[in-house]
Amino acid sequence: MIKERPGEPRFGLDLEKQPDINVWNDLSWEDVQPGPPGSFLEITSATPTLSVKPPTLPDEVEKKTQHGDDTQVVWHKDMSSADLAYILFQAPVLVAVHAAEMLPK
Repeated sequence: MIKERPGEPRFGLDLEKQPDINVWNDLSWEDVQPGPPGSFLEITSATPTLSVKPPTLPDEVEKKTQHGDDTQVVWHKDMSSADLAYILFQAPVLVAVHAAEMLPK
């Protein structure tokens, strides 16, 4: 089992752009990065306003639950540091693979 420790927060953005931002975890560098790759985020008067859109696919149950909370925060030039931390927070990952799939047959 591969698992990140749930007690240590991690912040960041996705590398690949999603078609829609349904939850803030879908936000990518391409959505918000003003400069070339490798530059840092700047919140200025030129910062675009972004908000989450409702999930449309029926199998996105986990996104529907999170979407309700994420609608309370908007990416814009006047957001607080708490809003920025909420948006950039990355949920811990847990991947489980059955032992029978890892052992030779």
